[in-house]
Amino acid sequence: MAEFDSVASYMWFEEEARTERRHFYSKHTEDFFKAVLATGANRVLNLAKDTSLWRAQRGHAWRTVKYPDLTLQLTTPYPQSE
Repeated sequence: MAEFDSVASYMWFEEEARTERRHFYSKHTEDFFKAVLATGANRVLNLAKDTSLWRAQRGHAWRTVKYPDLTLQLTTPYPQSE
């Protein structure tokens, strides 16, 4: 079975796609894509109906939730941009 060259394979791919090449890939990126295709089925996860998900993002905002005898500061996603 195909495996990734390194735990940093995605980071290398992302850097190449963002700063160097977008339409012509290096051998390293082609190997990364092959490994994703070969191992992707192992990462399929079926979620129960009505499972709540948050989208991935860098950082978070805070919100205050007040109860009669308790005040909590909880993390929340950044507000949606207009």
